[in-house]
Amino acid sequence: MATVKLNKQVSEKVRELNALGTFLTDVRLGAVARKLSELPMAKALEVLQSVVDAAEGGDESAQQDPTMAVIEADYAGTERPLQYSPYATP
Repeated sequence: MATVKLNKQVSEKVRELNALGTFLTDVRLGAVARKLSELPMAKALEVLQSVVDAAEGGDESAQQDPTMAVIEADYAGTERPLQYSPYATP
């Protein structure tokens, strides 16, 4: 299994969001790392912020499962569609 290299700023942002208490559960870094690593850093940070905004705006699915919210986020502007498999090993 290849190791995923995630930008340090992106991984720190995930840790910061988990510490805020906005979500009922943590964003699981291992589950979102591959998808976020395939994005430019600015877009990855934008995706994370959009999930925070949704949760703070009352989106219960983003509050309850922020990991899935990141996985299902709109990745418009990426060069290729990103795939997620719940069976993949991070």
